[in-house]
Amino acid sequence: MTPRPPVPRNRLQLEWWAGLMLLVELALGTAWQSLDGSQIGRSRLESALYDGLSRLAPLPANDRVIVIDIDDDSLEQIGRWPWPRAVHAAMIDRLAAAGARIVGLDLLLIEAADGDTLLADGLARAAAAGTPVVIPIATMRADSGTIPLYPVPDLGLKAWLGHPHFRLDGDGMVRGLWLEEGGFPALSLALAGEVASEAMPATARQAREQATAAQRERTINSGQWEPHGFTLLPRLARPAEHVSFGAVLRGEIPPERFAGRIVLIGVSAAGLGDRYATALLPGDHPLPGVDLHAAAVTALLDDALIHPLRPWPQLVLTVIPVLALLVALYRLPPRAGLLATLGALALVLLTAGLLLRGGFWWSPTGALVASLLAYPLWSWRRLEVATAGLARQALALDRDAPPMPGTARDVLPTEPVARRLEQLEAAAARAVHLRQFLLQSLERLPCPALIIRDDGRLLFANRQVGSEMRSQPAPGTPIPGWLRDEVGLDISAVMDGTSSAGQVERVDREGRDWLIDSAEFDDPEWSRVRLLQFINVSPIRTAQREREQTLRFLSHDLRSPQETILSIIELQARERTLPSWLEDIHREATRSLELANGFVELARAEGAVIAFDAVDLVNLIEEASDACWRAARQRGARIATHGMLQLAWTNGDSQLLRRALVNLIDNAIKYGPDGGTITIELSREPDTWCVAISDQGPGLSEDDLAHLFEPYWRGHGQGKPGIGLGLSFVRVVAERHRGRVNGRPMEGGGACFEFRVPACREPADDPDQSRHSDPAR
Repeated sequence: MTPRPPVPRNRLQLEWWAGLMLLVELALGTAWQSLDGSQIGRSRLESALYDGLSRLAPLPANDRVIVIDIDDDSLEQIGRWPWPRAVHAAMIDRLAAAGARIVGLDLLLIEAADGDTLLADGLARAAAAGTPVVIPIATMRADSGTIPLYPVPDLGLKAWLGHPHFRLDGDGMVRGLWLEEGGFPALSLALAGEVASEAMPATARQAREQATAAQRERTINSGQWEPHGFTLLPRLARPAEHVSFGAVLRGEIPPERFAGRIVLIGVSAAGLGDRYATALLPGDHPLPGVDLHAAAVTALLDDALIHPLRPWPQLVLTVIPVLALLVALYRLPPRAGLLATLGALALVLLTAGLLLRGGFWWSPTGALVASLLAYPLWSWRRLEVATAGLARQALALDRDAPPMPGTARDVLPTEPVARRLEQLEAAAARAVHLRQFLLQSLERLPCPALIIRDDGRLLFANRQVGSEMRSQPAPGTPIPGWLRDEVGLDISAVMDGTSSAGQVERVDREGRDWLIDSAEFDDPEWSRVRLLQFINVSPIRTAQREREQTLRFLSHDLRSPQETILSIIELQARERTLPSWLEDIHREATRSLELANGFVELARAEGAVIAFDAVDLVNLIEEASDACWRAARQRGARIATHGMLQLAWTNGDSQLLRRALVNLIDNAIKYGPDGGTITIELSREPDTWCVAISDQGPGLSEDDLAHLFEPYWRGHGQGKPGIGLGLSFVRVVAERHRGRVNGRPMEGGGACFEFRVPACREPADDPDQSRHSDPAR
């Protein structure tokens, strides 16, 4: 049987490694784009992830922050924008009088205007009262690079300065800011740092320390406006408290509401001021910059800044879930693999969410994309390999299994996978039928049969075991011990391979003779399986014993009277002339004795145990020729030998071989003419010796060749002495020595008999080869 193709493990492993490298490369490539935390928003997925995870645990608003809006109501009360500087000075005075902790004036005051002196004096009075004011600077592009645009000198010297910029992500949304730019702290950092400098994150403190006059000087001289200390901002549950600018001036807001608080003043009226799209605060509309500054101040005060992870932790966190998922997909079945994929996605999101709550941002985009693709990609490749394997298995089953009825499909589906499944189902059905057929065949064997594993444990026993051996072993039973204990049979020679051709003959405790036949074959599941067949040869052995008794009877009880009769007649012949009736008795007694001798010799040749000794054919030919010399002399014939070598070794029984050669030479003398020549020629063929014995007699006809070696057939020799068993004896001896004999007519008359036996090496070259036994079969 052609071995079935193995399960395509190697190809599946290669597919898995290829998918692993592809998905890891994809995950790392996606994560690499997010290594700079300021680049959130390059992909919609990353933006959605950050915004969605931020919504899960929003930061509550800080009560120490309050916003004064320059809103539409204020414009209606005070007038068109921009307002006189005196209005702002009045607001600063009110806040200083109310005991505000610090004020952030989110207005660009870079152009001189009436009332700058009044506002400067108000800034000075507020600072003296313990309420410093922070105002923003602007920037512009110049040939030398980005340069700062300071407020009006009178104002800038009386207030603190901070940059008001926010970082726009790739989608135009605001999610973070640089804590320091060009030597200036962020406006929110300047406000929060005055209130809680020690409680702020280390990055904020470091950025505040870097915002020095020396750094600003270097920025101006180099023209390189470099940002530092990027941080992401958390989402707030609600905006900071808002009051109207006009309401404060009208005295509608109690002054104590501003005591000890951080006050931000900014424009929120429609069509005025800066506005940003952001998800940091509730609402889907753009928000004024003052609200973002308030959110940043809240994050700084509550130590809630979100820092992007460093590159290596990001890459490691990206690769680990992808590797774990791919290992799980390789080991798990498809349904469990789907659950593992969903679990991996949930774990990635949970990890990102927990890190975000801890103040760190890890972009899970790469891990999510690779994990989302892992299941369909692996399922596709696994299905492809499985489909190809199914096709190979179906072809192998079709090729190996004999045709079984009722398993063919007349019409197959057009869809490839369904078609291959149908083919495999049909092939599997044939295999099941074949298995049932084989089991039924083993079950119906007329003799006990066992199938055992290499360790001797039973796999299958047919019903004849129970009926013939008086007990039925259960699957898994150690058979050598069971046979020894239950039946009294020893099969150790079969199990260890020391028996000849896997056969031994044993007698059980009941005296029955068993021929134990063993055959080994490989099985994919158990590595090696052994089939034991127990043939009850007791009737055969009984017949052989009876045959031996008959041979002994023929050899002794029949031949002895004939020999006595012949001896008496020969004594009478010496004294007087015998009458004709006594000569007839002598002739028939001689024939009976020859018949008994020939039959005994043929029977012994067929049933004797041959001891295969190394014998020399040259010596046997000489001995056979000497034994036939008297008969040749009586006919006036001559025995001539050709091709005699010094030695011609073969393995066999010297007595049987010598007798076979004597029969052939005697046959040539008997059928050759008087005075003829009997030629004996020894030649070497590739692996055999050929002894050709030819005569000059009448030759052989076609009818002779057809019946030449049949017992009692004599052909043209009806008038010759003999009983027709000599050539039958020669054939048996040749076959028992793994050789052959044949006769053929010779050109010009005469017959030639060719006796062939295997050649062997000289005994001195291989002493172990010089002797072995071949039991009669």
